Amino acid sequence: DTSNATNMGSMFNGMSKLTNLDVTHFDTSKVTHMGFMFAGMSNLTNLDVTHFDTSKVENMGAMFNGMSKLTNL
Repeated sequence: DTSNATNMGSMFNGMSKLTNLDVTHFDTSKVTHMGFMFAGMSNLTNLDVTHFDTSKVENMGAMFNGMSKLTNL
């Protein structure tokens, strides 16, 4: 349950061996920080953030940094 989360910064940072991640049901309506959230996930090819509510996010710096195999966002 992510409905009260405000900081998701570095949440999955450096998880380079992860090849599949489902964040489609994350409630991001209160999140203000997403910096480096997915950084370094170098083996992830698909990431669906279609339903992310980023209206309150103030920091998305390097959110997708190092995602070298990402082909679908």
